[in-house]
Amino acid sequence: MEGFSPRPELLAAYNRVDIALDPFPYPGGTTSLEGLWMGVPVITRQGNRFLSRVGESIAQNAGLADWIAHDNDDYVAKAVAHASNLEGLAQLRSTLRQQVLTSPLFDAPRFSAHFETALWGMWQRFSDVEFSGDKKNRRDRERFSDRRERNFEGREREPRTHNPDMSQEQYRIDIGRIHGVKPGNLIGAIANEGGLRSRQISALKIHDEYSTVFLPENLPKSTFQNLAKAWVCGRQLKLTALEGKN
Repeated sequence: MEGFSPRPELLAAYNRVDIALDPFPYPGGTTSLEGLWMGVPVITRQGNRFLSRVGESIAQNAGLADWIAHDNDDYVAKAVAHASNLEGLAQLRSTLRQQVLTSPLFDAPRFSAHFETALWGMWQRFSDVEFSGDKKNRRDRERFSDRRERNFEGREREPRTHNPDMSQEQYRIDIGRIHGVKPGNLIGAIANEGGLRSRQISALKIHDEYSTVFLPENLPKSTFQNLAKAWVCGRQLKLTALEGKN
């Protein structure tokens, strides 16, 4: 144990390490990634819970599947085998940084794209329930707090129809139920193409041949044009303002 060290000295210490032994059932995270970055392979052990499988996930994504042990005996056996293969170990250490740099572990754009897709997927699933008028979704809507959840005083909240703190105007969208559109499709397109936040979009109703929604009053011309030209389900929104206001 060397105690606390400044970060450059900490990373330099990996130059004196040939193989890192991942603890279990609580494996390393940052320390394992630092080791790989410094060219030190990590032997890890599979676990049976999310946290205890972090090391396995890191090794898999780093292309080190053969450094993952299935149990205690396999852990010892792999450590002995890899430590005995000096030529193979030297070769791996000389190329490991480049190997992990080109792996999903260090691919920030890939991670960001996947994370964004996951967030949009969650939002669309939520909005399919939140903004849908279909009876079949009523039971699901009741799971969400702003539909049927009782507040602390035991009273049921009324369904949210618009943002009371914002002046809004009703708009018509030239896409309806017959075109196969879902609430999440429209909410996502409006938020993305118009640069609007979810609280600025309310009272979406999907009719057979068209839909209506309340958006902030006096939308900037550029925002209105972007939304009017946006495409959903193979059709343009063709956004037009109606008479209604909130």
